[in-house]
Amino acid sequence: MIVAFSTLIFPLLNILLLKWYGVVSSLSMPHRAERHAPYISTIFFFALGYYMLRKGALPDAIFSILTGTLLTLALIAVINFKWKISAHAAGIFGLVGVVIGLFQTHSYGNITLLSLLVLVGGLVISSRLVLNAHTPAEAYWGAGLGFVASYLCVYLGIFI
Repeated sequence: MIVAFSTLIFPLLNILLLKWYGVVSSLSMPHRAERHAPYISTIFFFALGYYMLRKGALPDAIFSILTGTLLTLALIAVINFKWKISAHAAGIFGLVGVVIGLFQTHSYGNITLLSLLVLVGGLVISSRLVLNAHTPAEAYWGAGLGFVASYLCVYLGIFI
């Protein structure tokens, strides 16, 4: 429940409130400047959920995954002050990074799962490009950022 509320429900409700109060013009947030408040509030909710989960006895890998997610969000928020990078691409390729990191740390592999995730990642990037929501550079840099941050946190066991 903590993960569901801190990573999905609270950020979604906050974005809806930001839309209601006119801080963002639409849920797609086409303008870079509109994304500052949603990114910052989402980081807050993720960090709050992380803090609450630290009270429990969970495996370190969970905290590495959450740290990678927080790092990705923080980097996207900082980059967003100058450039509109693709958070969608960062998200899906962050998941690819997590899965590869877990496979390597646990000496396990599942080529079917990995292939499916990369295919979905390609579809996400393609959809962002077809919708003209991002340039190719914004989409590819988002994918790279999400992958590297998540992979390194999981593979190296980095967490706060």
